[in-house]
Amino acid sequence: MPIDLTQARLHVYRRFADDAAAATPAELAGVFGVAETEALAALRALDDAHLVVLDRARTRIVMAHPWSADPIGFTVSSPAQKWWGGCAWDSFAIPALTGQDCLVATHCPACGRPLALDVAPGEPPGPDVGPLVAHEGQAWALLAKYADGSDEEYKVPSVETPQVPERLTTQWFATAGTFPDMPVGGTAVQKFTLDRKLPPSGGTVELWIVGHDERGGTGMAHRTFVMQ
Repeated sequence: MPIDLTQARLHVYRRFADDAAAATPAELAGVFGVAETEALAALRALDDAHLVVLDRARTRIVMAHPWSADPIGFTVSSPAQKWWGGCAWDSFAIPALTGQDCLVATHCPACGRPLALDVAPGEPPGPDVGPLVAHEGQAWALLAKYADGSDEEYKVPSVETPQVPERLTTQWFATAGTFPDMPVGGTAVQKFTLDRKLPPSGGTVELWIVGHDERGGTGMAHRTFVMQ
């Protein structure tokens, strides 16, 4: 009886998750009690369905997203195991699939700067994310997001409407590039263009976002662009 492709795929994923290794046709043949040719046919069917990626000879698994069988620049390490990620997005999926806290590490393709981020399976990464690769003339649509409840209502005595929602304002600052002449406030989209006072390739542009409420509360976020 041919191998059930769903079960074969699950075995491939468990092998990557548990042992950071790609299952082989010989291994699948032993697990499912079939000939090695049938096991290879199952892997090729998974490859045809874009559920795994085989090498050019179509005899070896090189990738089963999010895992890569070979090092291609993204390392994902837990206290018990080390995997190769298929790309940046794949690398962030591995902690979620394995349920383990991991360190995702790579390097900037523009300047070679090492990049590493602690990733927990049940929550997004913190605000200290790595730099964004950017090019001269590139424009960005920026949006400041405030936490729920940031715009609290406060009481104003002796007025017709005693409950007044406070106003949130946002300010944007950068070491290069331009913003529109009139800054936007609150959660409106702000356009940012990398078009002036730019550093050479490999240099960085620093961007700061400062949010204020009417009670004096202030929050700040920071991002870095690496010019390429």
